Amino acid sequence: MRTELFNERIIAAQGAKHITRANIAEKKSLREQLENDVEKFISSGGSVKTLSGIDFKPKQPSKPVERIKPWREVKQPEFAKSERNVKLHEWTKAKRDRINSLSKAMNVDRSYVSNRVYGKVFVTAAEFEHEIKPAMKCVEKWEQQNDKA
Repeated sequence: MRTELFNERIIAAQGAKHITRANIAEKKSLREQLENDVEKFISSGGSVKTLSGIDFKPKQPSKPVERIKPWREVKQPEFAKSERNVKLHEWTKAKRDRINSLSKAMNVDRSYVSNRVYGKVFVTAAEFEHEIKPAMKCVEKWEQQNDKA
């Protein structure tokens, strides 16, 4: 019983190797071809022949890398100088946390307001009159109510 099980395992292990007579013959022919190639190489004095049609070009020197300027050194956009952007910037500087309050009053993300405050996005006349100005008045009312309380 044990010997039969043992023999079955041996047969399974040998089957897993997939070694056949064709594989052995193929390995022998590859070995002979390698030996012949090595003999030819040694008999030719160990010189290497360059194949025709293969021209190696030298590697191009890399271009100098420009330093990336920090955002503080980058020229400020022209929008920062526009009248409406300046008004909005001055208004938000007057009291603390006005950007957050304005974004809540307008029901927009804080980045939407801060991009306009710091001049990264141009504030149009319609946007200022119909969206920002009413929200600014609303924030000022909230501030007055908080000051009274």
